[in-house]
Amino acid sequence: MLYSRVVGVVVICCYSPTNIAEEDEVERLYNELSSLVRQIPHHNVTMICGDFNAHSSLWDEHLPTDNRGEEMEDWVIDKDLTILNEGDYTRINRATGGLSTPDVTLCGSSWSNKFSWMTIDGIGN
Repeated sequence: MLYSRVVGVVVICCYSPTNIAEEDEVERLYNELSSLVRQIPHHNVTMICGDFNAHSSLWDEHLPTDNRGEEMEDWVIDKDLTILNEGDYTRINRATGGLSTPDVTLCGSSWSNKFSWMTIDGIGN
């Protein structure tokens, strides 16, 4: 006998304002993302991809953890998400050549072993 269960896939793409934005703009983004995540059935595959303009040693080996990174860490834990990034940079500062990882990919913790994550060279900023 063959058993199958239909599973939905939800991909959320987002952009968090830069560090010069007001803190309430960033808070509004996390509130909206939280609302979206709550509406998705737990058996669905959920992936959140975005330029979060946040840095944490959990996903960015190139820049120190900042306040936004700490906030995002707390949010990821609270929502039972897994960070799929594996330490590669996602941005090159054209002026300085500095590397960073403001782009983060998340998924529901129960699905983390089903994904692999990598960057592709030469795709730009």
